[in-house]
Order: sequence, then structure tokens, then C-alpha cells
Amino acid sequence: QDGITPIQIRSIEYLFDVMSTNKSPDKNLSKTTFSCAILSLFPRIQLDIADTIIKTMFNDARLNGERLSIMIKCLIELIDAPIQLIQHMPYETWITGLCTALVKFNQHEYLIKIIDETTLFLIDHLFYFETYDNAIQILFWFVRYDKRIQTFRYILNRLSSLFEQLKINNNDDLKTKIIELCHMGIAIHSEYDLSNEIILKQIFHSFPQPDLNILLNHKNIHAKFHSINFENDNKIKNRLGIINLGNTCYVNSVLQALYQCDLFRKYILEHQFNEQIVLRELQIIFAQLNLSKRPYINAANLVQIARPTWFVLNEQQDCAEFLGLLFS
Repeated sequence: QDGITPIQIRSIEYLFDVMSTNKSPDKNLSKTTFSCAILSLFPRIQLDIADTIIKTMFNDARLNGERLSIMIKCLIELIDAPIQLIQHMPYETWITGLCTALVKFNQHEYLIKIIDETTLFLIDHLFYFETYDNAIQILFWFVRYDKRIQTFRYILNRLSSLFEQLKINNNDDLKTKIIELCHMGIAIHSEYDLSNEIILKQIFHSFPQPDLNILLNHKNIHAKFHSINFENDNKIKNRLGIINLGNTCYVNSVLQALYQCDLFRKYILEHQFNEQIVLRELQIIFAQLNLSKRPYINAANLVQIARPTWFVLNEQQDCAEFLGLLFS
């Protein structure tokens, strides 16, 4: 969905809050129950909206590095969930997206702890057809992030058994990804001498040429993770459109103009609007304009909330009049 209601936001906040605590509010409800509830929401909301919610919860201290790391571990453990729960959702994208949130909040110690505690778990799930794809994508992210060689070393220690398994199940897709992962690990950790790794010698003898574009991209991402200054979240990154819902160009024009005002955009993105529904909806739209990968977004919720009753649907209206009413 392009839009998300205040009720959905409160539901997500509640589920995030429960998943990031050590105890369930109801002794009869397990962590897995709430994790599955989160999974049911994944296909319905965009990661950039969740990112905004997490930022809000961090700012008002409802979340911190420790609690967010608990939530991430809960979700990683759901890689064993029934396939119908995760096959229609970007499961690994959510895991890596939440890990990136820890990086943005400089919670590196908790992220390293997650990596150390879950890497072997993920490697074990490379051996199963139902879980290998999600596991390898998360491991790619871990190796790219981890400045130490520890994560890559875990993988190297299991390469022999992995390739033995690949001979049995003929999983060419996983084989290709593991080879790419090895090339990437060598490129990222060039300061370590891995020349004596027999399994790597065998791989590079058979597959000497990596995809240079993929390799460069991974190295750039690795460098960004460890740069001092992250890109300012309030900086305009994308130029997105807002879909016309039927002569709603007056709304779209006002929203785009407001979004271009640096101080106003910064204020909306950085403040909390629990009771101010219009401003909260505006915050969601600004977050989508800033972070979404789609070519356009949908402002239907704001139109429904902010449109005066005398503004007839599917009829042209005046931008200045709407702006004045919006601010009032």
C-alpha cells in the first residue's frame, strides 16, 4: 500500500515495542507469535515508513540499540517460519534494513553482537533449499559491514562442507552466490593474507573472474558503513512524483513545494506528531518522498484527512486556498 493509516502506525509501534522487549505482555503469546504478526505487516508497508517509525521511537526513547537488536534477532530466527509466511515479502531486505538502522544510530556494538550470534545460524540454513536464498543475502550484508574478518572466516570454515552439499543438490544459484561472496570477502578484507586458504584457491582456480561491477558496489557500501559521516537523512535524495487521484494536482503541487523548503522539511521529519493527524500524515509523505525507491507515491490518506468538505472530489481547486486551509 502507498498509504498507511494512523491505526496501522500504532499497530506497528506496538508490535515493534513487544518484539524488542524480553517479555511478552501475555504469557500465552510467544515471541514467535508477535514476529509472525510483524511478518503479516511486511507486505503491506514500505521499509521507509518503518524506518521513520523506528527513528521516532528512538528519539522518544521507546527503542534503543539493545531493544532493536533483540527485534532483529527475533526476525532472523523466523527464517525457519513456514514458507508461506515469508515467500511473498522482502524478508532479507527487512533484516538488512533494520541492521542499517542500527548503523545510522551508531549502535555498532549491538550489531556486532547480532552478527556474532547469528552468523553460524544463517550458515547452517544455507544447506536447506527453503532458506538458503534469504540466508545468503543476509550473510552478504554481514560480510560487507563487518570490518573484522570474523564473519568471513566463519563462512570460510564451512566452505568445504557447503561445496560437498552443492555436489549433491546441484544448486547452481547458491553456488554462484557463494563464489561471489568469496570474491567480495577477499576484496573487502584485502589487508588479510588469505593466500593459504586451500578452498579459496580451488574456487578462484575454477572461477577466477568476479563480476567487477558487483565487486565495486560491495566495496563502496563497505566503505560507506565505516565512514564518519552518514548521508543526512533530511537531504533530498530522490525526485518522486505524487499520483493524481482525480484533479488532485492542487494537493500534489502544495506538497511538492512544501517538501522543497529545507527548514520546513527538516522540522516535519524530526518531530513527533502523536495527536496531530495531518502533520503525522505529512511526515509519512515526506519520508516516502525522501526514501522511497518507487517513481511516485500516493497521498490518498492526506487528501482524505485534509480536504475540506466543500472541495468536491474530481474537481479542480485552488492551490493557495488549500495551502491556507492546510496551515490553519
